Amino acid sequence: MAKNKVAETICWLAILALLILSIVNVVYKGTKQTLLFTRDELKSGEVSKSWEFF
Repeated sequence: MAKNKVAETICWLAILALLILSIVNVVYKGTKQTLLFTRDELKSGEVSKSWEFF
């Protein structure tokens, strides 16, 4: 009987951990895209400011 209770508790904790990880994955997108150069900078050849900012 005690083994069943422990197994059930572990199962519920695993389900809860997966649920929390799924929510965190949806909310936190990880890496974000950053624009390194604008079109005007590429046309003019002035990319040093953007590179330093990046």
